[in-house]
Parts: sequence; C-alpha cells; structure tokens
Amino acid sequence: VNAGTYQITLVMNDFANMQGRGADVEDRTIPFVIEKATNSLTSAIEIEGWTYGSYDANANAPHATAKFGTPVFYYASSIDGEYTTGAPRGENAGEYFVRAYVPGTDNYLEFALTDGNAVSFRISPVRVALPTLNIISEGEGKNDTYAAADLSASINGFNATLMSINYDGRIAIAGNDVEVFARNAGTYTVTIAFNDSVNYVWAWDGDAAVMNNSVVTLDWTIVKKQIAMPTANESLFIVNGGVLVYIPEGFDAEIMDISGNEQGYGGEFAVVVTLKDLSNYEWIGGTNGAVEFTWQIVGVNTVFAVIVGVLSGGCGLAVAAAVTQGVLLRKRRLADEQGPKDDTAEPEQQDAQSINELEEEEKFND
Repeated sequence: VNAGTYQITLVMNDFANMQGRGADVEDRTIPFVIEKATNSLTSAIEIEGWTYGSYDANANAPHATAKFGTPVFYYASSIDGEYTTGAPRGENAGEYFVRAYVPGTDNYLEFALTDGNAVSFRISPVRVALPTLNIISEGEGKNDTYAAADLSASINGFNATLMSINYDGRIAIAGNDVEVFARNAGTYTVTIAFNDSVNYVWAWDGDAAVMNNSVVTLDWTIVKKQIAMPTANESLFIVNGGVLVYIPEGFDAEIMDISGNEQGYGGEFAVVVTLKDLSNYEWIGGTNGAVEFTWQIVGVNTVFAVIVGVLSGGCGLAVAAAVTQGVLLRKRRLADEQGPKDDTAEPEQQDAQSINELEEEEKFND
C-alpha cells in the first residue's frame, strides 16, 4: 500500500528434487519497490481579487485541489518574484500572483511552486465619488453672478483624511466642510488630490470634472452682472440762463459714467454713457460698448417764436422773462468769447468795442 522497498523471499518446496535454474539455493530474496507518487493539481487555482483594505478570507482566499494532500498558497508581486505565504492584505493596490505548493510525504512527492502555473489577481484601489462645487443659480445663496459682494461656494464630498485641496483665494476648512470665496466675475479653480493616489482613485464618469494625474479640477464661474441699457430722456430742455443736466432714463451713477450731459446754451449735443467696471458688468445681451444719446436744448428765441404763435397774456410774460434770461446768457457768452475789455485802449478803440457789442445784442434781440 505505502511507498517503499519490500523484500520477498521465494522458497523451493522440494529442494531435494528441484532447484532454481542457475542457482543452487533453496530460497531467494527479491525486492518489491513501490515508488512515491508524483503529485499534481486536479483543479486550477481560482482567486477573487479584492478592494484595498477589504480582504475577506471567505471570499478572497484562493482555492485548488491536488491529487494528494492540500495545497498551500504563496504570493508575489511579480510573476518571477519571491513568493511568500500569507495573502497581501495590507499591500498596495496592484497586480499580484499566486502559486500552489503541496509538501511531500512518505507516499507522494512534493508539488513544487515551479511545478504549476502562477495565477494573477488584482487588489483594486478604493473608488471615491468625485467632490463637487455647490453652484446656486437661483434664489437665496445665488453664487454664479457678480453681486458687488463676496460670494461663496461649498464643496461636497471632501474627505480631509484622504484628500488635500488647493485654491488660490480665500478658503475656509473645518474638518470635511470646505467653503471657497470669490468676488469678481471670472473663473476660479479648485484642485483636489488624494494623499494616497495608489490606493484611492476617483469614481470618474468623464463629465463632472477635469482629471489629470489623479487630481480633480473644479471650476467655479461667476458671470458678469447684466444691466439694462439706459433709454432716452424725452423731457423738453429750454435755455434758462443756467446749466442744464440731461439724465437718461435708467441711468445709475454708481455703475455708469456719463459725459456731454451738462450744457448751458441751445443746440444739439451727444451724450455718452459707459459702464464703469467692464470686468463685472455688461449690458443685457452681452455687450459692453458705450450708449449714445442725442440731446437737444431749445434756444429761447425758438421757444418765443413757437409760443407767441399760440399763447398770449400771462404766458407771454413768462416767455418774455425767458427771453430776458436768454439775452443775459448770450451777452455772457459773447463776453467770454471776446475776452476782457482792454481798459488801456484808446477811446476810439473802446467805442468800437461797445459798438460791436451793441450790434451783437441787436442781432440777438431781432
């Protein structure tokens, strides 16, 4: 039954009359040898890989059967590496190999590590959900449009134990709670990486962030605030001896500049409105150019001609007063244009200046 060498003795029953051919002896001993059996696997090695840190002997231990005995399993991190016993429970994620070994006994030879094939398996890294920025587009907490104040965005899914975060701006971190802040319109970038990028990876789906070398990039875009363009002021402006001011409808001095809107005499003028802060404001529709208006101030002589044709009485007195103011303004303008009188001039020259002034005044009165 068992392997070994057994001696068998043969005895001649009638040695007096018989003998073995070529041997004149009554008995002979011959060996009977049972060789040790060669061992082999009767089923291939089967092993289920696992996720880093979650080895379960019931689910992840390898299985195989041998012709004789029970296999013992050895592991290595490369197919030709050094094989040792014990599953790589604490090893990093990656590819590993397993071989079976069956020690020899009195009846069968050992099944050596090199007698069988190495079987590969994988320890997978832990897949972690991608962090996200909490972008609010409507209602309270809206943080995607410039508001002339600090805006904030919280980050969902951050794990301070596993991850590190980088943001070129003001950031508040309290455990796993993270909030980033920004004020001006533009795109702000938050990057998050694993402290251990071998054993932890992102559950990447291709559309939630931009990944590069295990770093997640989250973009936060604050758009410019859109402002309604001002519209023309349809009021009637009449010369009154003072400086008139034209303010378009919807003009906001806090965020807009205006030029050409202060005049003291009749005529047609260009008024230009521009946004003060082109980085954070734009007109509705996405433009940011200057808005121009044509502003007309009616001179008193024109008003007099129009009103006298349709009014009388008290209105006439009011028009006369307006004309008087216009005359005074005209005289002041003429004086500004001609410059100060030359008191050192000869009497004849002074008389000529007075005559010129009177002629100009008469023309204006006419």
